[in-house]
Amino acid sequence: MMQQLTAARAVRTGIGRSATVIAPWANRRDADDLARLSPALGTALGAEVRADLIGDIDLAAARTRVAGPVIFSLRSTAYQGAATDGPQARSQRLTSAAARGFDLVDLEFDHDLVPDVLAEIPAPRRLVSWHGTVSELRTHIAKMTAVPAAMYRLTVAAQSFVDALQPLQLLATLHRDDVTAFGTGPAAAFGRVLAPWFGAPVVFGGSDGPATRELLTDYPFPRLPSLDGLYLFVVDSNGTPSPGYRLGSGAGTDLQPPATPTNVRVIR
Repeated sequence: MMQQLTAARAVRTGIGRSATVIAPWANRRDADDLARLSPALGTALGAEVRADLIGDIDLAAARTRVAGPVIFSLRSTAYQGAATDGPQARSQRLTSAAARGFDLVDLEFDHDLVPDVLAEIPAPRRLVSWHGTVSELRTHIAKMTAVPAAMYRLTVAAQSFVDALQPLQLLATLHRDDVTAFGTGPAAAFGRVLAPWFGAPVVFGGSDGPATRELLTDYPFPRLPSLDGLYLFVVDSNGTPSPGYRLGSGAGTDLQPPATPTNVRVIR
């Protein structure tokens, strides 16, 4: 299962690249959607099982609904989740998930990188995650990648469009194929979509958009066709369109925030 997570190489042309689509599995509706979407996508569709919301589901049952990688996530309240387990109980659930055969186990940078957990979960089965503020973003990447893992995920609470650009700018400078970074919140939904063109090996569906079905119907995933450029179109508070801003070339290395007018909303 792990080869799908490294399929998206950090080659900026986009030619021949693809990104595994990771769908959230947080309720019964998510499970039914996976069962409907999986036959057409095969191993290009995976799932992030939100154990903090639905409990420790049977992995064999999960395999009947999705052919791609299955991630076990016990997201804590500090990381915008619902898990309130104490340290010992949390460690036991994480190591149990690895023992049961989940392809990746989500380890929170601030809570889970303890000797007992790292000893039981080998590096190829680790997804190291961090969630915080934009100002902290670049200070954490070096510390995170010092811990061997299959993949790293950084998310930030984006309060504005400019905030939401910061994770993409980070990806553009890293030139790595094992890191994804994006903002959370309504202003940052576009970052989930664009992250694979900046080297991320996966695209995560989310409750704050776009949903998995939207990723597959409104965008070319799992394919990553070459991009000639990135543009932002905005409207003012009266609904009047403003000129489009060119954010950078398809290579992404010159991505810069535009001089965005006040009182605008991003049109996706």
